[in-house]
Amino acid sequence: MHPDNGAVQQRPLASTTFVQGDIEFDVQGFEGDHILGTIAASGDFYERMFLDALAKFVAPGDVVVDAGANIGNHTLYFARMCEAKVVAYEAFAPTVEVLERNVTVNLAKDSVTIRPVALGAAAGFAEVVDLDWTNVGSTTFRAAESGVEVVRLDDADLPGRVVLLKVDVEGMDADVLRGATELIDRDRPVITCEAGTVEHERLLDSVAADLGYTYLARYNATSTFILLPARSDLERVVVQRHLATMTSSAHLGVRDLYYRVRLLREAAEADKDSRA
Repeated sequence: MHPDNGAVQQRPLASTTFVQGDIEFDVQGFEGDHILGTIAASGDFYERMFLDALAKFVAPGDVVVDAGANIGNHTLYFARMCEAKVVAYEAFAPTVEVLERNVTVNLAKDSVTIRPVALGAAAGFAEVVDLDWTNVGSTTFRAAESGVEVVRLDDADLPGRVVLLKVDVEGMDADVLRGATELIDRDRPVITCEAGTVEHERLLDSVAADLGYTYLARYNATSTFILLPARSDLERVVVQRHLATMTSSAHLGVRDLYYRVRLLREAAEADKDSRA
């Protein structure tokens, strides 16, 4: 559907606060939106396990590109929790306003550059074709004669080597990567992409193969993959090291879970005996 500008402007907003470490976050979003509601209910960042997995690849001062930044959940995490320099791309004008507010209020203006354009395989324009106010992150665009500007990442002025390229643009992830082949060949960043359908997964397979990347892990309700460079022998060895680390962590997690269950069972039995 094509949203009416008046309806877009009048959409009510809501906000929630939460604390992580010694930082208090105040996040605004659209009333009834899935992401803001999840943040409010959990008292934490949306998709926190996924973000923590990515944080292992990001050091203070590193450059992160957030393609499809939405209201800024991931942007704020990388800027404040990882102390990275974030270039946030968001194409939907009402969301850009909320993103700007969240970056300012949460003291991230010095670390975040917001670019209100869409990313794609070629320069051009796009228009909104589907908007659901209960899940604004699912907003989709299509090519058009006018509307939101579409640019290639390869044509972008970025503040340094990109260590992480996070892409979540509702089915257009492969196009974003196709418009960033020079950047990817130069910087070999960690890449994350959402692939919500079998067709999108096959597209991502093809692009990943062309770029010399392989899959490391899958996260989130809608399949979101972490991809690592795997073209050279050294890159492939690094992938194997990360896989080995993840496997060890999983084993330790299972061991810890069994230990905790045993303690709870022993405590319950001791309580039962004391009542007998």
